[in-house]
Amino acid sequence: MPLATDTIQPANSPATTDELIIEPEAFEDLKRDAWEAVIPYQDTTAAQLLLRQLEPYFLGNRTKIIDKYPDFYQQWEGILILLRWINLASSTEAVILDLMENHWLEQYTIPFFDPWEKFELKLLGYLPQERDEFKVRVRRALLRNSQIITQNGVMIGTIEQAGTVSNWLNDYNQKLGTDAVDNVQFAEYITTSQNTADLSSAERRIVESLLYFYEQLKYSSASPEGMEEEVPFEDDDGHFKIFSHGQVYDVTADKEMQKASVWSRDTGLLGTTPEPTSSMPSTTGASIVQPTQPAPSANVVSQPVSVPEPAKKIIQSQPVFPPKIVTPVPSKVVALQPVPPVTEQIVAPKPTMPTISPADIRASYNTLPISIDDLNQKIADIIKRSVAQPQLAEQILHSIAQVKDPVYVVSALLLLASKQTLAQGRSPQELQNYLRQVLEHDLHWNSEDSAKMGVRVGAMLGGDYRGMAYYNQSNGKFEWRE
Repeated sequence: MPLATDTIQPANSPATTDELIIEPEAFEDLKRDAWEAVIPYQDTTAAQLLLRQLEPYFLGNRTKIIDKYPDFYQQWEGILILLRWINLASSTEAVILDLMENHWLEQYTIPFFDPWEKFELKLLGYLPQERDEFKVRVRRALLRNSQIITQNGVMIGTIEQAGTVSNWLNDYNQKLGTDAVDNVQFAEYITTSQNTADLSSAERRIVESLLYFYEQLKYSSASPEGMEEEVPFEDDDGHFKIFSHGQVYDVTADKEMQKASVWSRDTGLLGTTPEPTSSMPSTTGASIVQPTQPAPSANVVSQPVSVPEPAKKIIQSQPVFPPKIVTPVPSKVVALQPVPPVTEQIVAPKPTMPTISPADIRASYNTLPISIDDLNQKIADIIKRSVAQPQLAEQILHSIAQVKDPVYVVSALLLLASKQTLAQGRSPQELQNYLRQVLEHDLHWNSEDSAKMGVRVGAMLGGDYRGMAYYNQSNGKFEWRE
């Protein structure tokens, strides 16, 4: 279903001058697209397209629109906020901090939305020490958030305060401190605390999800528990595992769910997803690469399906927190999603991690033919240039032979993976072949180094893609899955 953006003129067109503000009726098709096809299914590419088309108009004409159509502006302000949440991984830091400080509550209306998953994707574009600094800024933004998330108040000391994000976090910090909290303390606070005892189940889940997000911000990205990248590997018995946040996960259940999803899609039970199309023009003229053919951008799918991820079995005991839950919001906002099942903790008879320490794995993982610092600088450069040239990353990959610095090629791969567009139209095997062609053939990397990049890309894309490459504990090397 194509977006109706061709009916709306850009912010610098004559239709948005002082003489003329577009009538609200012209936005009806776009509003329907947003509510029916983009927001419920978290279509990041379509969200980016809508934001690119509409934000300049609404921000550039805010006062005039509010004066003439106040209800219309309020409706679209709410839609744009939800689109920013969906596009969190590709948003600027200023936008993310604004969402955390002023719009935390709104994301609960998005079905199956996981703010931490989106935020982790954003963190992958930062150096570890920069990630920690960003986490601190996000924590401070949440502590300033005055949105009410529970109808019941919060007793702080002897004074009852409003049930705001800020007050809940302050109470949590007063009772449990500001250091990392283990899962027992966390569960006790959620279920037996003076302030949570009288909450409805819906409000308790809201508080739980907020505090889960807040807890994750406490871990340094340089630590095994706070490391955002997931490292796949095979254990001694040949079983496929994921090392993530200081724990080892068995992904067998995920594979079975993915097989069931594919069967449901192929049989027509859950609908189909058409190939994306685009009406967006490509901008050329970058000094990084010569102009090339326009790269494809995505469209809204007609009948996408949102399937909750199955619970992961915890194989190795580490400090953990409640599962990533999706919670309804009280009062006026209607929640559409169920709460995923609680994860089952299993005590392993013996450690399943390889004898090589997580620190050794991380050191090997970050040893690449290019500098990590240089990689992050090039990513930042592409993001900056993309303001004027939205398709720059795609252009780089379409003209690799003309790129002056090969680090730009790797940066473009990671940027498109973070936007979930690199895998469009490609199966995991096809994407693996493409990555190996680019990295090993075009850039002359060895297979182990290209596999390390495959792990990064797989971690961003999730699902079957995260199994494209893995860490082989038997030989201590990263490898592609054959």
